[in-house]
Amino acid sequence: AKTIIADAGTKLPDTPALERALGEFLAGQGQFDDAVIRYLRATELDPVDLATRFRLGVTYRRMRKMDDASAQFDQVLAVDKDYPGLSLERGLLYEESGDTEKALEQFKNALAKAPDDPDLMLRVGAAYVAIDRPDDALPMLRKVLEKRANSAEANHYLGRALFAKGGTSGAEATRYLKRATELDPNRAEYHLYVAWAANESNSREALGSASDEIDKAMNLDKLNGDIWWQRGVLERKQGRVEDAMKDLKRALELKPTRIDAHATMAECLEDKNDTQSALVEWQKAVSGDDKKPTWRYRYGKLLLDRGSASEAVKHLAFAAAEAEKMDVHPGWYADVQFQAAEAYRRTGQRKEAIERFKRFLEVAPTSSPDRRDAIAALSDLGAPYGGQ
Repeated sequence: AKTIIADAGTKLPDTPALERALGEFLAGQGQFDDAVIRYLRATELDPVDLATRFRLGVTYRRMRKMDDASAQFDQVLAVDKDYPGLSLERGLLYEESGDTEKALEQFKNALAKAPDDPDLMLRVGAAYVAIDRPDDALPMLRKVLEKRANSAEANHYLGRALFAKGGTSGAEATRYLKRATELDPNRAEYHLYVAWAANESNSREALGSASDEIDKAMNLDKLNGDIWWQRGVLERKQGRVEDAMKDLKRALELKPTRIDAHATMAECLEDKNDTQSALVEWQKAVSGDDKKPTWRYRYGKLLLDRGSASEAVKHLAFAAAEAEKMDVHPGWYADVQFQAAEAYRRTGQRKEAIERFKRFLEVAPTSSPDRRDAIAALSDLGAPYGGQ
């Protein structure tokens, strides 16, 4: 094919159609720089040729020259906002640039015109996963999988959506995530999420699987900050705190927005009894994402232990309230009631303190060493406990 096209180039007049055809062939071979030369020549010969500008934008996107791609797509949009494939390509451009909200808008616009297109459904589902809307993603991704059972990407994103839901969805999530690695073992991200799901379990078998998957992911992409973060998570679980801290630092160098690495670093520092440094890391984690009750609980408890009740109370109150809403209460559910009650008591909020102490006594095991202190505190607050 290359020989025939080259021969045509020597015998036929220099036309936009010929230059575009040569560009398409070269782009299909992965020779993007040469393809761009041909496409640019075609636009010189015919500045209003939208087909060439569109393909030039696609090639720039594949080269990760996002500004150049955007400029070409904008020119196409100015002439024909309904140009075939434009919404999908602009969505992919936004997706690869990290602007998932704009990507989702483009994908949904494209899907409205082709509601049964599995490629578009997959992109919309993937975008919902990226912005942490698993309930919106799941129905669409399941439809994609019905049509393309052997799509590694569909299995991966369905697994991620289930993983994001948590709770009893863990086993099903792992099944789809593993299936994605079987269908396409050359994507570091796929191995990463299998490891991530395994790290959420504390079983020896799961942690062994996490180690294997992290090694595979690392061999494919050593510049992915999330892989270094998950290796740090695993190393901490294995008691290798110093190794974990090194990998977490590397994770944050590569991906400063991975706020979770600060939380894991805080846990490592608590393991080392370095509470002051742990407070700094918890503060970074909570400042980056104040919607995670576990983090607010851990940070608030540490603040309370250090005598900062006025600062601790807002974090512990939030964590206690969120824990109440969970279908499956976390392991720290009883303790956060006690810690929040203590913070309320120390800041003079009598009514709230009484409510939380009583709630603690309702949910805490009879063997809890804090029961005696809670009963004594209620007596001091003028609300003697009448339970057992």
